[in-house]
Amino acid sequence: MAEIIQEEKGKKGGKRRPKKHSTRIDMTPMVDLMCLLITFFMLTTAFSKPKVMVITMPEKNKEKDKDIEAPKIPKERTLNILLTESHKVYYYNGLADPKTPPLPALVKTDFSKDGIRKVLLGRNKDLFTRIVDFHDSITGEKVKIFLYIDDSLKPVFAKAGNRMYKSSDKGASWTSVPGPQITDDDVAVANLLNQSPKTDLTVPMNGRKKHLNKREASISEINPIVDAETKSRKRDDMKPHGTGPFVLIKADDKVKYRDIVNIIDEMAICNIAGYAVVEISPIELEMLKNAPK
Repeated sequence: MAEIIQEEKGKKGGKRRPKKHSTRIDMTPMVDLMCLLITFFMLTTAFSKPKVMVITMPEKNKEKDKDIEAPKIPKERTLNILLTESHKVYYYNGLADPKTPPLPALVKTDFSKDGIRKVLLGRNKDLFTRIVDFHDSITGEKVKIFLYIDDSLKPVFAKAGNRMYKSSDKGASWTSVPGPQITDDDVAVANLLNQSPKTDLTVPMNGRKKHLNKREASISEINPIVDAETKSRKRDDMKPHGTGPFVLIKADDKVKYRDIVNIIDEMAICNIAGYAVVEISPIELEMLKNAPK
């Protein structure tokens, strides 16, 4: 990296002068190092983070050999949203069947907060209010969340009020009890934990006894449990006794992709439990031609 040049001056046999040293820095290796650092940061830096949109899709039929009738959507809970050119949004309630006139009237709206969002919140007021109230009770610490930790120091059960949750991936995500992929043994253990005020418990799990320790959840551990409760309430609203709408999103060939993204965002904002993007029917295309501009 550096060279030291020694210079000696003086006559032979005379007084010896002290050596003078001059330093010269060789910067060539630094150039190589700089190129390596630039290459490293270019390969490891994320210039644009990908954005993910979560779309809830219906579960596939596992029994392929059996013909299972598709679920019927109640007419009184059906809300149809039609998208077309120039960011125009129309909606109507019920079903448009040309065999049973008159056809429902299209109502024009837009993507503003007083537009389609106000319509969705009005139809989904009960579910939206219950979800928001639960979130507020957690953030306001009116309801505390407790975790049940096993010997590996990973949470396996959680409790919020009288609600119990089970995690199969050590706290990364949660499922309400009872719920999908929850066994009878899980329900029995959850009931035992819910009824016991103890902080140290021994419960039967997977055919053997397991020791669990109860502690309060930290802020970073709360969000996945709140998400599990939100999903649970949406699943419950999809049942016949639910009150929220089933939203059918339909678009013609003139619509912009941006509008599809916007309307799906509105489904998430308004906590709509059941919605689907389906093909627009010929009768609905005719309705759009005669719709108010």
